[in-house]
Amino acid sequence: MQWKKLIPNNTFLSEYLNYTDNLETAEDFDFWSGIWIISMLINRNLYINRPNMPIFMNFYITLLAESGIARKSTAVNLAKNVLNEVLDKEDEYLQVLTGTTSSQKFTYALTKASFDYKKCIIGLNISEFITFFKNKNIIECFTDLYDCPTERKGYGTFTNGDVNVRNVFVSSLSASTPNYYLKAISEEEIEGGFTSRNIIVPAEKGKRKIPWGNAGNTEQLIKQCRHLKQFIQNCSSEAYLQLTDRAIRRYSSWYTRRRLADDLYTRSFESREQDYVLKLAGILAINEKTIIIDDYHIENSIKIINYYKKLAQKFFNKELYTEENDDMTKLITRIRDIIHSKGQNGIQHRDLYLRVHNSCSNDVYNYIINVMHELNLIEKLQVYGSKAVIYRETKDIYKQPVDKIIKNINILI
Repeated sequence: MQWKKLIPNNTFLSEYLNYTDNLETAEDFDFWSGIWIISMLINRNLYINRPNMPIFMNFYITLLAESGIARKSTAVNLAKNVLNEVLDKEDEYLQVLTGTTSSQKFTYALTKASFDYKKCIIGLNISEFITFFKNKNIIECFTDLYDCPTERKGYGTFTNGDVNVRNVFVSSLSASTPNYYLKAISEEEIEGGFTSRNIIVPAEKGKRKIPWGNAGNTEQLIKQCRHLKQFIQNCSSEAYLQLTDRAIRRYSSWYTRRRLADDLYTRSFESREQDYVLKLAGILAINEKTIIIDDYHIENSIKIINYYKKLAQKFFNKELYTEENDDMTKLITRIRDIIHSKGQNGIQHRDLYLRVHNSCSNDVYNYIINVMHELNLIEKLQVYGSKAVIYRETKDIYKQPVDKIIKNINILI
């Protein structure tokens, strides 16, 4: 993404991108770190008053890169430092929990904040995703708290047992290597909704190598951040952001026309995609010091969210479901994609085999088909009055990862 063309000058985000231009961090990491800072400054002060389901500006963001490649920890720590620099005594209700935080400390912070401030405003800022999210209970907790409930009961205990957590706002910025992220996130977490609430920001390299960087203008950056914070506080009496008629029309047009994907991750993500578009549009508007969301905010938000959806889709399809150098994986992926492309018409056994026979023997082909049928990924239909068999996809054709199909084939072989 060409952020400097997308983000207006003389705003906090433009200043943040200018400041981080002197760092080796990936520019995508810089953008989302800035989004997290604005999210925390807004917290529950402003929201989009969507009928029946208000939209708060929180995000769960995970920066993904191999160690030492895109300076993900640098990006996470800088965001924390900038936010802490502009927090005053009056902001003591706002808690920033760092990498040393355990799941126990997090639940304690929730309940204590409810008791002390009657609201839970928490920013999670951790450079090692797995140190915090390895606990399955905390993943379930984060999944539950994403919609910023007014009240929830039962997160840990405080003095005399369960305490209701009130007026929750949790926004997280974390970092991980791809392998560690996948160790923490199982297929159950994808189906359970955690990844659908998590913006994945992968990067393969930083902006460029900087052997001796120049110090950025920290004073100007903090000044812009303070101005934005003051603007948000001045607007808090308005309670919510407003969409223009043009913005509502653009959002509605996109929402009704979008085509949903079939793979497990993307299907899960798209269940929350409409919320992401509104959240990001709201933050882009606030960055310009306005509480009016116009059609171009919606348009830019759609482009950005779609861009990261596709990046994450490639990541999950490559890392979780396929090993691209594995011949068996390529073969299974090809067979599955062919059957899917035929929809409810299906494809005959002979025609399918003719399309893949150069890559496998007849025995291996039959093993794959039988396992896919046993896993309920495909249907076998007998053609009336003939010995011909047609294979047709089920709704679960992309539900099982390829490595599980391979394991079942290995048992047969």
